[in-house]
Amino acid sequence: GSYMMRTVIREPGGLVGSADRRFDVRPLDGPDVSASDLVLGSAIGGLAVRARAYSADGLTGALEAYGRTKEQLGSLDVKLELRRAGDNSAVTSIVGDMKDVEQDGGSGFNRRVGFALPLTSVAPGEYLAHAVVTSRGEVVAERTRHVDVLAGAAPVVASAPVAAVSAVEVTRGDLAKRYLADIQTRTQGSVSADAARRAIEGRWEETEVSLRRVTTDTAATHALRGFALFAREDYAGAAAALQQSMGLEERALTAFFLGWAQDGAGDARAALSAWRSAAHLDPSLVSAHLALADGYLKLSQPALAVQALRAGLVALPTSVELQSRLQQLDRIKQ
Repeated sequence: GSYMMRTVIREPGGLVGSADRRFDVRPLDGPDVSASDLVLGSAIGGLAVRARAYSADGLTGALEAYGRTKEQLGSLDVKLELRRAGDNSAVTSIVGDMKDVEQDGGSGFNRRVGFALPLTSVAPGEYLAHAVVTSRGEVVAERTRHVDVLAGAAPVVASAPVAAVSAVEVTRGDLAKRYLADIQTRTQGSVSADAARRAIEGRWEETEVSLRRVTTDTAATHALRGFALFAREDYAGAAAALQQSMGLEERALTAFFLGWAQDGAGDARAALSAWRSAAHLDPSLVSAHLALADGYLKLSQPALAVQALRAGLVALPTSVELQSRLQQLDRIKQ
């Protein structure tokens, strides 16, 4: 039958965005060839609900066809037409670049099709990208997406410079001192107390030695171990230990430092997830909002960086740090 899928994204601080898409589900044992949605590249970035393309850059897209047998997909032809949104008349078209038929993980087969449609002769305006899938002259699927064509080339968005942060700087910061003091309080009278004391003093090798004698499985112990590993730049080990601590007890500062460990280990998207968790667990944690914004900038996503800062300002409207960072990004966009 026909269904509608709604995706809702909620950022820390309450900002909400959503997008709806309709799709058809065919019988699992149906013999017909079917096709995925038509996915268009967009100058907006990501998978935009309404794609945007610039005439100098062209329009790119892709879809997949599915069949029960390899032979079903061998005779496919796919054409992409650009039609005017008003009268549905064709403006230009291109034959899809057919890839080889591949077997999927189950009992079926799929075939990918790519498009690269020049737009140099297309006037700016609203259009429909219409893909037609045929097999031996018979239409087996049609997919349509709205697209806005703009004149010229997509503007280059400069990202604000993101300063590199070393493990030593992080461990010596005020938040680190606060975090370790909290761990020391939580471990008083336990076998981890000695390791916590050495961590407070910045004696990380001794902290690790002390922790080797600890066999208890507590959030504080894993947090100490993770912080000690982070201090000597074993980011992967630190991330694993801090993740264990989060699994036992969710704390904003644990999530915050987990983000730095994952960032150091080269997993930028996992770092973003950890910083989002930190901002959610403690919306007053300014550093989490700043780290989240800088993480998005590293991925060349300035719009998401701005959104993260604005979400932080919802919780902390008087934060000078967040206001200053947002003004810096606004100046760069201008």
